[in-house]
Amino acid sequence: MKTLKKISVLVIILSCSLLGKAQGFAQFNAQGAITEARIKDNGKNKTSVVEQIVGTGVDLKKIDFKYKLYSACTLEQPIEADFTQAQNVKISKQDESKNWTISVKQLKPASLPFVLSFSDSNGSVYNSDVVGWATYGTDETKPTVARFGDKNVSFYVAFDGVAKEVSYKLTAVGTVFDGKFLVEESADGKKWTVIAEYNDKNTFEKDSEFTNQLSEDSRFVRWTYADRKKVNVNLNDISIR
Repeated sequence: MKTLKKISVLVIILSCSLLGKAQGFAQFNAQGAITEARIKDNGKNKTSVVEQIVGTGVDLKKIDFKYKLYSACTLEQPIEADFTQAQNVKISKQDESKNWTISVKQLKPASLPFVLSFSDSNGSVYNSDVVGWATYGTDETKPTVARFGDKNVSFYVAFDGVAKEVSYKLTAVGTVFDGKFLVEESADGKKWTVIAEYNDKNTFEKDSEFTNQLSEDSRFVRWTYADRKKVNVNLNDISIR
């Protein structure tokens, strides 16, 4: 019993210590959000990110938002309400500054049939003019695909009518896939139902093509790297009909 108490106290001390050293955003929430804010602290010498997806019921030029910083942190400049472009800010703490990028991405539905292929001339880098898709934590340094290089990152698609099926291509980069990768559908972009799961028992390698049936009320599809072990995943050649 004494050992358990000591372990509990140690965990609390370590947690408090880590929070005391944290420099950046503890929370962020934009008006009309359909996802949680993805807050990724990339360390001292790299730009950290805040990322959130909103629906069509808001104006990206004038978005209400709330945020909370960790203790003793200060924004060096205000965050503007215009999120048509990503905003770069600095957060200071004890005479040290850290760079952060804040992106609020609007997921606008595309007309059917919807066909999306990334290439050198059509990159997977989100901007506010994009229709039909939005990235959420994917690696935009690999613009010829939607690259999943971390766990809990997603790629979203929205469409404006009844579709029967979604087709797409998945590639395990380097070897056979061995993590957990989900494909889900939704009627509102908030409540999701799994339509396919890939794992070590249902795996894929290079340029594997898949087709999944969609419910009549589906208006959104998302791909999520739920559990990454060591393999990156590429997504491309999406078709919704």
